Amino acid sequence: MRLVSSLGHYVATAGDESVSVHQYVPGVIRAGGAVLDVETDYPWHGRVRFTVRSAPGGAWTLRLRVPAWSTAGDLTPGADGYAAIRREWQAGDTFTLDLDLTPRIVRPHRRIDALRGCAAIERGPLVYCFEQIDQDTELDDLALAPGAALRTVERDLPGIGRTVLVEAGALRLPPAPPRGLPYTTGADAAPAARATATAVPYYQWDNRDGGVMRVWMPLA
Repeated sequence: MRLVSSLGHYVATAGDESVSVHQYVPGVIRAGGAVLDVETDYPWHGRVRFTVRSAPGGAWTLRLRVPAWSTAGDLTPGADGYAAIRREWQAGDTFTLDLDLTPRIVRPHRRIDALRGCAAIERGPLVYCFEQIDQDTELDDLALAPGAALRTVERDLPGIGRTVLVEAGALRLPPAPPRGLPYTTGADAAPAARATATAVPYYQWDNRDGGVMRVWMPLA
């Protein structure tokens, strides 16, 4: 309840002759004498449209946060991560911010022993995870392929609803031998087969079969 009651302070703040937008949610921003309508489908899509409903007289600055993982078209953020647009805004003026939501592979810090040789997937502000129900083979037998291509797929899933999946190029590794038997290596080892690993937003996991889940996948 404390977060909900103070949400407006996280979304936008007003300064001297400026309005800074920190988080992108649909609604109305009232700050510093300005009233802005915000239309967006973020984080599923990266377009954020601002319409000035009313504005204080004279020039003032609209400051927009550009996350480190994104570009923002022709806007260049400053050292603080905000792009500034200063002009004499008038009622009816519009401005569109396009954030790049291209999915990306991220790697852990090299000093985290348990995660060496692994990688995870992010898209926009969302961390993704892999659930067994979305794979066509055992999750523990999958590894992300070198330079894995990532593709987004919009879908409605039972128990989840609307979401955006990320499909990643992967390799299906040979199954592990029974306990007590050695791994086969070299020319006698079974080859890895090409496969696809499918990821869902982490916050949506465990709403279907309750099977295996992992965020960090080994790199082949």
